[in-house]
Amino acid sequence: MEKKGEVVTREDILKLVWDYEKELESRTLDVHIRLLRQKINNQKLIETVRGVGYRISF
Repeated sequence: MEKKGEVVTREDILKLVWDYEKELESRTLDVHIRLLRQKINNQKLIETVRGVGYRISF
């Protein structure tokens, strides 16, 4: 993981995963993060940085 510990912005994730050019008022990313947290059964692994994005914390 090259971004380990760094905050990845919502815009960067949306661009890399769904090829969105700009921030849309969409809950898609939030839903996918919630589903990932459920699947890995570790709520604290994916940390939300409010107003910015997400961080993987080990």
